[in-house]
Amino acid sequence: MHSIAEKFYQDIPNFGTIWNEVAEISGSRYGNHPNAILGRYFQSLTDSCEQVLYALERLKYYTRQEPSNICQFYVSNYLYDLLTRVKTSTDIMALIINHIYRLKISDKECSLEKRSFSAKLRESIGTNNKATASIIDKASNDWLSDFYKFRNIVIHKGGLVYISSDIPKVGESLILLARGELLRLTSESEKEILDRFFNKIRNICINGHPYLVDPLKLSRNLWKELAKLIQELLNECYPQIKLFMDSNK
Repeated sequence: MHSIAEKFYQDIPNFGTIWNEVAEISGSRYGNHPNAILGRYFQSLTDSCEQVLYALERLKYYTRQEPSNICQFYVSNYLYDLLTRVKTSTDIMALIINHIYRLKISDKECSLEKRSFSAKLRESIGTNNKATASIIDKASNDWLSDFYKFRNIVIHKGGLVYISSDIPKVGESLILLARGELLRLTSESEKEILDRFFNKIRNICINGHPYLVDPLKLSRNLWKELAKLIQELLNECYPQIKLFMDSNK
């Protein structure tokens, strides 16, 4: 766990400084005090991101083992877990933004991929609100919106089929995702979503075999996108976080 925590702070370098300030001020507050709530959100974001990294470490191990039903089970388990934790992390980031900008969006509607969320943020009064909304919109266009749709298809329909690699030197993983099996479960519109998503999360398909996906590369690239998004949002939100905490001392 020490190495996972270390990687978390390395990949999101501004998190430690901001989290220390939040913890210092929120630590003396309890219950529903606004700063106490902010502190709990930051702790939840830390936990969720480190769980993404733990799932990634487990995938790194099991995808490189001699293929077997047991290893395929664990690859499936940790990939599903990683997809869930990525979604949770972005939702917690949305809750933090909702809280510090006082958007008053209900928890049910508080999600970064919703266009209404960034629109409400743009209309708010706060430091760097428009720049923060622009970062969300860019991430949504680049990968986030299609990730949510991909995650919903996977979680609600299942259909991820794993196969042992019999293609020499196809990639890092010995256990691959059969993308075509998932496509057979989906409608034409969902196929477009999946194709778009796989194209946006680059370099995850096997060269010469576009219907084979390396689950380790998929997971690693998702973490890179998530870490980059959190880093950029915290950079823009930091002045507002300080104003929020100071106003609630």
